[in-house]
Order: sequence, then structure tokens, then C-alpha cells
Amino acid sequence: MRFFITTVLLSVLLTGCSTSEIMQGHHVSNVDPDVRIAKTAKIKIQGDPKGDELTNKRYISNVIASFNALGYKNVSTDYKHPNYILTINFLSSEKKKDLSVPIFNDVNDGYYTTCSKPKGSNQEVNCVRTERTVTRVTGYRKVTAMVSVYTFDFNIKDSKGAPVLVSSSTLENETCSKWKVFAFLAKEAVAKTSFTNPMDQGFTVKMPENYQCKADDN
Repeated sequence: MRFFITTVLLSVLLTGCSTSEIMQGHHVSNVDPDVRIAKTAKIKIQGDPKGDELTNKRYISNVIASFNALGYKNVSTDYKHPNYILTINFLSSEKKKDLSVPIFNDVNDGYYTTCSKPKGSNQEVNCVRTERTVTRVTGYRKVTAMVSVYTFDFNIKDSKGAPVLVSSSTLENETCSKWKVFAFLAKEAVAKTSFTNPMDQGFTVKMPENYQCKADDN
């Protein structure tokens, strides 16, 4: 019996870093129903003081670009008297997860016959019947593995410190660079957030063909 383990995650589907990369995540957000953030509002962005300073600083420009794409053009780290304050935090951790992995075995797929007769001989034709085998999935088994969990949290408060919007998006991944996953989240989490209604739903990130998610550069 031969075992070939292929990870099958419930919340992450990876088709390989050298082809089109598809990740599935989850997004939860809540918003003050009485507040509408104007596209012209001055929004000061900052890293969460309780988070990793260097990581949050690294992705400030990514988050600004994501807000700009939604029409919020006045997002900056420099405002002294902003209308709103946007605080971001990128987190990573590990957790144990039960995975279902396929078991591959060689199984019978029929028979074939080959015949031969020695040259220059009156001997009868000799035929041999041979079993044909193919490798197929014959079952599944459960294994426990460590999976990396990446989270992007952000919140928006007004100038008086009252909460306006809170958002949390998570991806589970075990093959790609942590920095690449954070870059995915900085773009997709903001794009998926509703500024008018609460949300609790999954989302999908599909990278371009041959995108190298293992690389450490952005």
C-alpha cells in the first residue's frame, strides 16, 4: 500500500503557487448605521500600537491604495485634524487543524494479453495474460497539522473616538509567504467591506496566472 498525502483544507483551496492561486477566507464587519463616511473626508491611517509596528507600517501604503480604489482619496498618515482615524493591524498565528487526506493505491483495471511465437519454429503461439493496474483514490484518512492563520483587522473612529466601523478578515494558508498573504488581505479585505451594512461572509482571492506566492518580496 502506498500513501500520498495531499492537504485538503476546509477554508483554503490552493491550486499551486506556480499556477493560478485561489484562496478562500472569511470577513466579518460591523458599521454604525447612522454614519456615512463622505468620500472627501480626511482619514488618518495608523498602525495599532498593540500590534507589530514594522508589519503594520509595511502595509500602510497598501491599505491607502485600497481605500483610494473605493473613492476615498484623502487617506494619509499626516493629518493633524482628521475627520476619522483608521487603525490597522496585521496578525499571524498557528493552530492545529484536522485535515482529510486521500489514500492512493494501485488497483486492478482489467487485463491485457500479449502473444509471441519464436521465429523459425513450429512451436505454438505463446500468450500471456497480464493484470493492468492504475493508481486511484481508495479512501481518506484524518491527520492533524499546524496551519498558519493570517488576520487583517481595521477600525474607523470619528474625531471624538466613537467607533464607526470595525472589520476583521482571515485567511488560512500553509504554503505562501506570510507577506504575500498580508498583501492579499490589505487589498481584498478593504474591497469586500461594506460601509453601510454589517457583513459575515466568505470571500475568494484569485491571483494572476503563474503568480509566485512563495516569494518574500511584494
